Amino acid sequence: MEHIGPLTDAPDVVGFSIELDPLASQWLETHPMHSRIVITFSVTRCCGGTPVRDVRLRVDEPVAARRRGRFVRIGRVADRDVLMDARVLKTMPRRIPITVHRLLGRQRLSLDLSGDQWGRLLYS
Repeated sequence: MEHIGPLTDAPDVVGFSIELDPLASQWLETHPMHSRIVITFSVTRCCGGTPVRDVRLRVDEPVAARRRGRFVRIGRVADRDVLMDARVLKTMPRRIPITVHRLLGRQRLSLDLSGDQWGRLLYS
C-alpha cells in the first residue's frame, strides 16, 4: 500500500467544484480531527473474473491515511484538502456534491451522484 504523505505530496488538479450540503458541513464541523477528504477507487475480481469497481469517499486522519493508488488534490472545502485517486480523474463529474448518509446507524460522508453519473464513473 502507498502512504498518502504530507498534503504537499499530492499534485493539484483544477476544474473540480466540490459542494457540501448542510448535513455534510455540519458533520465536518463536529469531526474536526479529520484533516482531509479522500475519494478512493478500487477494483476487485468477482467469481468468473468480472471486475467490481468501487469509489468511496473517506475522511482520513493525518496519521492513519493508507490507501492504494496515486492521489491528486482537487480542491479544498471546510478547511480540508480534497484528494482523489488519479485513476478516476477522467470519469469523475466536474461538480462533486457531498452529503451525509446513514449506514447501520452511523453517519458518514458520501458522494451524492445521480445514477447516470455513477454509471459513467464506474463503467466508462
